[in-house]
This record gives sequence, C-alpha cells and structure tokens, in this order.
Amino acid sequence: MGLTLSKREATLDAAVAHLARYYDERLTIHGDTPEGAAWPNARDLATRFDVMSDLAAALAPDRPIVLCDLGCGTGELLAHVRERAPEQVEYVGVDISGAALAYARRKFPEIPFHELDVLAAPGAELERLRCDVLVANGLFTVKGDLPDEAMWSFMTAVLKKVWPFVRRGIVFNVMSTAVDRQREDLFHVSYDRLARFLHELAGRSIGFRADYGLYEFMAYASRNSA
Repeated sequence: MGLTLSKREATLDAAVAHLARYYDERLTIHGDTPEGAAWPNARDLATRFDVMSDLAAALAPDRPIVLCDLGCGTGELLAHVRERAPEQVEYVGVDISGAALAYARRKFPEIPFHELDVLAAPGAELERLRCDVLVANGLFTVKGDLPDEAMWSFMTAVLKKVWPFVRRGIVFNVMSTAVDRQREDLFHVSYDRLARFLHELAGRSIGFRADYGLYEFMAYASRNSA
C-alpha cells in the first residue's frame, strides 16, 4: 500500500529538512570546497561537471541555452561552464540553502541565484526554473540517515515538479547499485527502477551514462522525439 497524501507530504518535508541540514553542516565544517558539498575531491567533481555538461549540450545542441542548476550550492558548476563555453550558456542557480547561496552570490554577483524549496513553492515561484536544460549534480546522491524509500519519494517528487518547466531535458546523477558495496549514507538506484520512472515521466527519450569511472551514473530525459 502506498503512502497516503498526508504521510507522503510529511515524508517529503522530513527529507527536505534532513538533506538541507546535512549539506549546511558540511558547508559549515569545510567551507566552499568539494568536501563542503559532500564530494570527496576536486578531480572527481570536475569529471561529473564534464559529463553533465556534455549531456546538457547534447540535449540542447542549439546555442545559446538557458541552464538551470538545481541544488547549485556555491555555484561551482558555473565556474566550470564558463571555462568550457562562456558565451553559450545563460545560467540560473537554485538552492534551498541561504548559506550556500551567499557564497555563490559573492563569487558571481551578476548571476540570478534563487533560494527556493521546489516542493513547497507555488507555481509562480517555480517559473524561476524555466530553462532549456535542468541539471542536478549531487542532489540525489546522498541520503544520510533517510530510508531509501523516503529518498526515492523525494527524488521522484522533485523531478515531477520541475519537468513542466524544462523545454529540452533534465540531467542528474545517482549512485549505482552495480558496486561491490553500497554505502548506507548514499542513495544507490538500479537502472531498471529509474528507467521505469523516467519512461513514465518522459516517454522513451531517456538514457544513462556510466562510462566515466565513478561509482554512480548520470541519467537524462529529453523532450526531443525519440
């Protein structure tokens, strides 16, 4: 039996609060570093940024594009994008953490960064997400103490909420189940389960990339015809 609406809402509220607290604690301890965003090192983070940027470019080959970075944190993806394609991407950052956005705004004062709880925001505020491609790097990789099903409910609820505001597609990463050991604090998702959800969300125009040497994979869904 599925969650009732009230139980589901309570589960989502708890998930949002838990994850927001987790990332703010990391930022407080480690500052504006990969560790402060719950990544182990700068090299792996750059690899994720490269793969995510390549997939975003493939979803929207006509440039320039509007790129929405959901869970943008301190805005490090923007620095990476500017190194690769400074003239071809209009960037918008969205995060629930005021502390992380304070870093982002100091580094990039000319960029729109929005403090927003996507699941709680009314439709008018969600217009800030309107973009060609929406990316979420790390938003769905860490679950901390959350049960798997609570994290799954959070991820799928967020993706359903943002999908109507995306013109070309979405790209995000999760931890793989095809590993020797699954960590209790990370969110490991099977290809089959995620594929079924994305097919329901976007039809047949979906895909995965797992060829970049990390214990995760990138998933994408496109509004383009299959």
